[in-house]
This record gives sequence, structure tokens and C-alpha cells, in this order.
Amino acid sequence: MIEDLIETGQYKEALQYLNDMDNEQVRYQRLVCLYGLKELQQAKREGMKAKVLAGETYYDVVAIYVSILKDLEEFEEAINIIVEELSMPYIPYQYETVFNAAYDELLLAKQEASFDGVTQKVFNEEDIENIFTSDNVIFTNNLAQVQQQRNMYRAFSVLVYGFLTIIVAITIFHIMNTISMGVAAKMQEYGAMRAIGMSDRQLRKMIFAEAGTYAISGVILGCVIGIPMNWVVFVSLITNIWETAWSFPFIPIGLIIAIVLLTSFLAVQSPAKRLHEMSIVENISTQ
Repeated sequence: MIEDLIETGQYKEALQYLNDMDNEQVRYQRLVCLYGLKELQQAKREGMKAKVLAGETYYDVVAIYVSILKDLEEFEEAINIIVEELSMPYIPYQYETVFNAAYDELLLAKQEASFDGVTQKVFNEEDIENIFTSDNVIFTNNLAQVQQQRNMYRAFSVLVYGFLTIIVAITIFHIMNTISMGVAAKMQEYGAMRAIGMSDRQLRKMIFAEAGTYAISGVILGCVIGIPMNWVVFVSLITNIWETAWSFPFIPIGLIIAIVLLTSFLAVQSPAKRLHEMSIVENISTQ
């Protein structure tokens, strides 16, 4: 209902239902309504708070907050926000495109406003030459610097993820090799267990349990050591430079656990099948 009111431009009616200021979606929708009603000062006040508290709606809040500042002709603050956001390494691509376009629009609007605020003067060639050759005039392009920083970050990411891919491949090979060697070293023990009555199914379960114990122990130990190291490296290389806060890497850890468990499961398939195909005598006599 609220979305329908906003889409049809009934901002006053929508505001009557947007009272829960603890809900970030409500805060964002209030900004949309206030901006649509051109109540810019109130929108600015609420936008400052919404920007600080925003989570999933962060980039949407930033986009409309910049639009509010533009209409208030507070171009410097709006440009600084855009430059700050573009310097972040994790900005989604669609918002990067929006912010780049907004940056160009803000520069143009700022230039137009500066000409509107002063008495227009006709400059001759000598005046123009003096302006550009004066030591007091400095031209800067913050966007070019930001783009250069982002390119450096992407190159660094390619290097790091390439290195991690090699490490993962080595880890998978090591897990499979370790489990296979462990099973091969206990062939006589497995043969003795089969001789006293252990079925192939029970033997298979025991091998899987042993491999699972190795995998789970490795995951726990890796998390205990790896997560603090991840925090230290992230803070030193990302937070101190890009001001991006560290968050717990749920998805990477889940992916790593899945890879380790799947690799362990696949690693015992071949030894278990080989044990099943061997006779008890062959198991016991295996050196």
C-alpha cells in the first residue's frame, strides 16, 4: 500500500503510515516522500541519520541524500560524499554507475551556480590567460584519483584470489592424499576387523567417520587460527586505507567447510571400494 502511494506521488498520504523510525525501510521511504514534497531541510536532517543507520538500503539512502543536497545547492558536501563512496572497494556496480553520473552532474551544477551567483563579466584573451597561468589557481580531479585507486584494488584482488585458488588446490590434493595413505596404512587392521565379523557396511562407516573426524578437526582449528588472522589482515590492508569495517566472513567460511567435507567424502570412496573388492586374506596379508 505504501509503495503504491509513493509510486502515484501521494507523498503526504504515505507519510501518515511511515512512523516507525527504527525500521530502515521506513526511513528510506520517508526520505523519498520528503524529497518529493520538496521539504528539503527536514529531508536533509532525516537523511543524515538514515545514512548512518542504514544497512541494506544504504546505497539507496546515499543516492537520494545526494539529490537532496544538490537541490539545496550544497554541492561541496554532496561531491565529498560521492567521492568517498566511489573510493570504497565493495560498492555494487549499478550504484557505481549512478554515482559516477551524479558526480558529473554535481560538478556541472556547481559551475552553473557559481556563474549565477556573481555578476557576469566579459573576459578578453589576456584575462583568460592570466587566470590559467596564475600560481593561485589549482585544478584537481578527485574522480580520476578514485578510479586509479579502484583499479589498483581490482588488480590486488586478482592477485590475492589467484593465490588463494592455488592454495585451495594444494589443500584438496593434500586432504585426498592424507586420507588415502591413512586407509592404506591400516589395511591389515581392517582385514582383522572383517575376519572377526565386521561387515563391509560397518567398515565403510568407520572409514567415513575417521575421515569426517579429520575434516571437522581441521575446520575447527583452521577457524580458530584463520579468523583472527583474517581480521588482522583486513584491518591493516582494508579498514585503515578504505575505512571499510570488517564483518564476519560467513559465506567464505561456509564455502571452505563445504569444500573440506566434500573432498573428505570423495577421498574415502576409492579406498572403501578397494577394501570391498579385496578378500579378507588379501586384507590381512597386505604390507
